[in-house]
Amino acid sequence: MKLLDVRLERLHRWHRPGLLCIGDAAHAMSPVFGINLAVQDAVAAARHLVRPLRDGTVGLRDVRRVQTRRWPTTVATQGLQRLAHTQVIGPLLAGRTAFGDPRRAKRMTELVTDSRWLNRLPAYFIAYGALRERPPEGNAPLNDHPAGAAGFRHQPRTGSTSEIGPTEGVVRIPARMTATPR
Repeated sequence: MKLLDVRLERLHRWHRPGLLCIGDAAHAMSPVFGINLAVQDAVAAARHLVRPLRDGTVGLRDVRRVQTRRWPTTVATQGLQRLAHTQVIGPLLAGRTAFGDPRRAKRMTELVTDSRWLNRLPAYFIAYGALRERPPEGNAPLNDHPAGAAGFRHQPRTGSTSEIGPTEGVVRIPARMTATPR
């Protein structure tokens, strides 16, 4: 039997001049958590970069803000994923009881299911993350800008569309937009 090899890794720096990595390109994790984080990264990038992209003034400070905003959610999510693996998934795959003891597993389950707010917390965290991201308000799409959508485009990895690789989520920012130091 072959199992999915899940790696929990993240870049220390998600940006370089002309480049911002988001999603799996910035932080690898299980598909259950990863897809939501990738969407949240994209929303945060849109909110922080839409104005500088329109103005043609994207600088390192702008892309750094995206990583600064997303870092706590990424660290927390990867921590929860590690905890879920070591306390629940790993023991169950090895034929042991989750949380190391049947009584402890039952107490943990009851704690989460009996509490009105705790039973909503896991779903909320997976859906929205530690910091809920909101799209930019009142902004027309970049396609309406004279520069067009060329200022913010996703460069997909070549190959099969079913492949997900480390370059997914890479946002390339044209060099002309990074020339203005900020």
